[in-house]
Amino acid sequence: FWLWPELVPKQLGIMGLDSLLQIPLIAWFLTTLFCVGFINAFNMADGANGLVPGIAFGAFVIFFLEYARPTDGILMFACTMFLLFNVISGWFFLGDTGSYGLGAIILGYGLNGVIAGDFSIWFMLAIVAYPCLDFVASITRRLASGRSPFVADDGHLHNQLHNKLKQIFPSRVMANSMTGLLISGSTAGLVVLGYITGWR
Repeated sequence: FWLWPELVPKQLGIMGLDSLLQIPLIAWFLTTLFCVGFINAFNMADGANGLVPGIAFGAFVIFFLEYARPTDGILMFACTMFLLFNVISGWFFLGDTGSYGLGAIILGYGLNGVIAGDFSIWFMLAIVAYPCLDFVASITRRLASGRSPFVADDGHLHNQLHNKLKQIFPSRVMANSMTGLLISGSTAGLVVLGYITGWR
């Protein structure tokens, strides 16, 4: 943000927050806090085959349809290939570097798109709803039980859904992949469908 201050939003259309964003130091602090939280949320959600790659795929489809730049196409293609290999084999995973990296790229696109007026903040939040809601729910759940919000646990929705699907599907890979595809398809997938069909 020091090198590219234009990425710090000045207005999001949220009463109260817009007033704070008019103060440069507070705007910088709030945007930094959001970015750190968002990138960590992406990493926390990376627990099932196809979950984070599926959400990233949906985001890059929208970015490619909106901007049609070569970089957008390359990112969409890379996510498509990774998603297919990840879901079919279960051998590959993003890991910390991959999930943090994808989160940072989508964050950069999102901030730029919102500031340029290409997308509303609500549209961008809809694309990445699962990682954000899961992050807030996990921290709230841990604090409510008297634990540190930074301690890992298996209370995430994708963990609970995976446990249920393991009872239906005998294959470990199939249960894990179905978990990721169900969640990413019913969140980012619906947003892509809405974008393509002009619901927005």
